[in-house]
Amino acid sequence: MKYGKGSLMVVGVKGGDPRYLSRHLMCPTSGIAYEEPEPNLFSFNSPYGACPKCSGLGQVTEVAFDKIVPDRKKSIRKGAILALGSYKSSWVFKQVEAVLENFGYDLDTPVEEMEDAVLASLLNGMDEPLRVSSNVGLSDRTVQFEGIIPFILEQAEEGPKAAQKWAAGFTHMVACPECKAHA
Repeated sequence: MKYGKGSLMVVGVKGGDPRYLSRHLMCPTSGIAYEEPEPNLFSFNSPYGACPKCSGLGQVTEVAFDKIVPDRKKSIRKGAILALGSYKSSWVFKQVEAVLENFGYDLDTPVEEMEDAVLASLLNGMDEPLRVSSNVGLSDRTVQFEGIIPFILEQAEEGPKAAQKWAAGFTHMVACPECKAHA
């Protein structure tokens, strides 16, 4: 162990498979290594051992689709996306309108007639930049549309109290998918 810097391979006199021994917490075949265990890794209220997604609570906030779009027969102008409400002349509706135009729809199209990709882009955002036109004499702008769900989650976690209360109307707690994967 001294000459092998903490690792050793043992082969039997009669042959056979070699056995690996190590003082390090590392698998010799896969190379996966672990830190030396410490008591705080096993404490429920220590950030060292906690799941990074849920901070060790076992639950995360998730947006409920049925709470955001309760009536798919409505158009967005008529309030199909409850988090937006009925149409107002605002920046967010300009962005939503640009997303819809990008897919060949408008604010008066009922949600049930839209392709799933359109609704997914509205709710989850778009990867490619979006050109939003202005009708108040300003030049068109290119923006990154973040989506309605990320905005709700941001408000639920980091917004002021009033915004957190508003966001709570569209969310519920679910078991953490990261913790479930490791259980």
